[in-house]
This record gives sequence, C-alpha cells and structure tokens, in this order.
Amino acid sequence: MSPHENSKKRAEEQSPLQARERIIITRRSGSRSGIAIARDWSVIILLILVSKWFGLWWVTIVCLLGIGVMQFALGEALLHEASHYNLFRQPRWNRWMGVFYALPFFTTVEDWRKEHMFHHTRFGTSDDHIVQFYAEQGLTQRSPRIGWVCFGKPLSGLVMVEHLRGLRDLNSPRGWIQIGAFWILVVTLCCLIHGVSWLAFYWLLPLMTVYTTLLHWSEIADHYRTRSGTRSRIGWLHNWLWHNNGYHAVHHRFPSIPFYQLSTAHRSLQAGCPDISRGWLDVWHQISSVSDLPAGARAEFWPARIRSTQEE
Repeated sequence: MSPHENSKKRAEEQSPLQARERIIITRRSGSRSGIAIARDWSVIILLILVSKWFGLWWVTIVCLLGIGVMQFALGEALLHEASHYNLFRQPRWNRWMGVFYALPFFTTVEDWRKEHMFHHTRFGTSDDHIVQFYAEQGLTQRSPRIGWVCFGKPLSGLVMVEHLRGLRDLNSPRGWIQIGAFWILVVTLCCLIHGVSWLAFYWLLPLMTVYTTLLHWSEIADHYRTRSGTRSRIGWLHNWLWHNNGYHAVHHRFPSIPFYQLSTAHRSLQAGCPDISRGWLDVWHQISSVSDLPAGARAEFWPARIRSTQEE
C-alpha cells in the first residue's frame, strides 16, 4: 500500500462520517465536473468577445483580469481536483481531460499530481514543496518581507519568472513532449485563422500576470502562519469563482471529497477550525500580524523569529 493510500486510510478511520455518508460525499460526478469546465471556458470566450465588441481600453483591462480569474479556476482549482482524480470516476478521464485544464497551462495532470501527492503525504516536511516555497520566498526568516513577497514580486514581474522556473522543474521530459504537441497544434490553428495575436493577448498575457499572481497568493494563503497547518477561506465569492478551492483544511483531511461537496463537508467536519478567513483582507491580516503565536505544532509555516520565541 502506498504512503498516500495509508494516509487516506488513517483519515477515513478517524473520520466521524459513517460509511454510507462517506460513500455519498465522495461520489464523483462527471456531469458536474463537465459543467464546471464548460462554465470557465464559456466565461473566457465571452470576455474576449466583450473586449472586442466594445473596443475600449478600460473594458479590455477588466476583461483581461476576468480571464485571469477564470484561468485560475481551470489551471489551479480544477487541475487540483483532477490530480486527486476527483473530477471523473475513471482516473484516465481526469488525465485525458487535462487538455482543458492542464496543457493550456504548460503542464500535465500526471506531473502536477506527482508533486502534489508529496504535499499531502509529506506535509510540512522538507520534501513538501510548500515548505520549500516559503523558505525560497524568505517567509521563514526572522523578519520576513511580506509586503514585498505579496505585492512587490507580482508588480515587478518576478512571480512570472519564478513560475516559469517552477514549470521547468515540475514537468518531466514526457510531459514536455505532450505540452509541445498541444501548443504546436494550437499555434498552427491560430496561424490558419490569423489569431496568433489574439492568443498572445487574451491568453498568454493574463496567464503570465493575473493567473501567476493569484497562484502565488494562494500558495501563501493556504498554509502560511497558520495554527493548524492549513487555512480555509470561506467567502462565498471566492468559492463560487474557484470551485470551493477555499475549503482547504477539510480537503487536507479528506482529499477524496470532490469540490462540489467541500462546503458541506466543511460545515460538518471543521467546527472550531482555528484558521478561518472570509476574504483576502482577512488573509492579509493573519499573515502580516505577528502579535500572537501559533498554538499548534506547525511552526515550519511561521517565521524563524516566532519559532525561536516558542522554543525559549
């Protein structure tokens, strides 16, 4: 039995859910997942048409921001679900449908899943990429420059550079072959319809700016400066836009629960969770405040100055 299966079995044994409830709440629905994928792509296409129709610079900027938001819904929230095989009942369908939520984002479900399983099975250890990410960003130093990491890096373009480096390290040679084949086909089709400029402007531009910034912020918000190790963002808009991506604590406890059941599971199973936020302002207050110490053992997600205070 793999480490992931062992951890999953232990979580299920500790779960307060009865067997019948567990079966119902972890049941996959391909139709609901298909609707989610279609919604995101439909909104992106609609925003492109609205931008072209009005032809106003400020409308175009709003549309580009909206496209980046929906890219995050596809390339983070739904890709994350696919990496757990939570979108479709057959695992291969989660991989095959990556043409809609993985390959357009220069990765594959298989490569993304491999890294993400380390995050779950070796959570909070040196093998966990989130711990490495916090250290690389300087967030575990005695005096972390949180403002620079959260705002200076996105505005300076460094987040884009770091994202591209991350893709280089994430993808396998086989994955790059799949990505290359996909993008050769896409670019060829765009050349035939004289749409290369549209592809660059309406896909690559928001992908390299808005999407990478949202991904950067999400990585920080999920675990940094938490008492329990994981933060849940329960704001309705956040979870409506991004397929319940904010219910992160219950996901870590029960990774087999699909996205459309996470809000129900959160209400049933996360009572008294110490790390709750209702919006980005809440998250900012929690990660920038050093007035209180973490009560739990997840000190690796706190700055070294706080950690040393605990040890004294």
